[in-house]
Amino acid sequence: HISFLEDDVFRSIASMFMKLGISTTGRSMLKSLNAKSLDVKGAQAEVLQGILSYARDTAYGLEHGFRTIDSSHAYQQRVPINSYEDLRPSVSRHAGGETDVLFPGKPMFYATTSGTTDEPKLIPITRKYHDECYNGLTKLSLYTMFKDIPDFMDARHLTMVEHAVA
Repeated sequence: HISFLEDDVFRSIASMFMKLGISTTGRSMLKSLNAKSLDVKGAQAEVLQGILSYARDTAYGLEHGFRTIDSSHAYQQRVPINSYEDLRPSVSRHAGGETDVLFPGKPMFYATTSGTTDEPKLIPITRKYHDECYNGLTKLSLYTMFKDIPDFMDARHLTMVEHAVA
C-alpha cells in the first residue's frame, strides 16, 4: 500500500526522469526540425529519396521504377496519384500475409477507419513509420510541452495503448 505522500514523491521522480529522457532527444529533434524548415525543398527531396530507397524493392517500387527516380519531377511522371481504393488490393495482399508489396516486410499492425465507404480502410503501420512518426513526433511534442508547461506531467494522467497484430 502506497500513501498519498509516497505516491506524490514517486510521481515527481518519474516525471523528472521522463522530462530528462524526453529533453535529451526532443531538444535535438527540435533543432533538426528548425534547421530543415530553413530549406523546405531540400528537406522534401531528402524525405522523397528516403521513401524511394526504402520501398525500391517492393512490388510497388519495382512497378514504378523507384530505383531510377532521382527527382520529384521524375516521381510525378512515374507514380500516379492514387486513392485508397486504388491501393486497396495491395493493402489486402499485405493483410493476407504477403510481404514487400507497398513497403518492405509486413506491418506491425493496422489502424482502421470507419470512413464513409461500406468497407473499413486498413492503414498499415510499419515499424519504420511507428518509430519515426509515433515515437518521434511524440517525443518532439512532449518536449515542447515540457518546455512550455514544465509541470504538465506532475499530476495524474491517463495513457491508452493498443495491441499490435502478430
